[in-house]
Amino acid sequence: MARVRLAKLAIIAICMQSMVYGIALLMFGLTMYMMLFRNRMRRCLNYTMITASAVLMLLATLEVSVNAIRVRSGLLARGLSHEGGREGYFADVSERSYIIRGALYNAQTLILDAVVIYRAYVVWRKWKVVLLPAICWVGLLGLQGEMPSAERPTANGPSPGEIYVRIIRPAEQMGGRALSPQNAVRRTTNS
Repeated sequence: MARVRLAKLAIIAICMQSMVYGIALLMFGLTMYMMLFRNRMRRCLNYTMITASAVLMLLATLEVSVNAIRVRSGLLARGLSHEGGREGYFADVSERSYIIRGALYNAQTLILDAVVIYRAYVVWRKWKVVLLPAICWVGLLGLQGEMPSAERPTANGPSPGEIYVRIIRPAEQMGGRALSPQNAVRRTTNS
């Protein structure tokens, strides 16, 4: 099996990330336009979610920019003079752009996790339901200082257990509560 070079993967990754970012930017712009400027009188705005969305979009913009600068530096500037060449540059986890990219990813993860916890609280209206996820979130916040270094390379993505705990489990809980027949009856009788 042929080994794919990191430089080639970096080019493919930035192209795909740019396409997805463009779609996300379009959706963000349309959503903000619809929420803030159309039918504003009939709607109560949730400024917490609007702020979280704007901060996430800013962080996504920074991440795309850092990745584009990293690819340019790796292919045209610093990668040529790196001791391992271009491949060595992209494999070096102590490179400043790699650490910044990791920090941006971690910040986005923290904000998204906080949004999921907030939405779970909005659906359930009980602090006991969000107590364990909030404690885990604070623990995750404390682990953000663990940045990868050249001596201790780490995997770039979350484990399946983290995915389940962060995304799937709270979504199951929120969906189960929001879609339950008792909740639907309560919503229709209260309005």
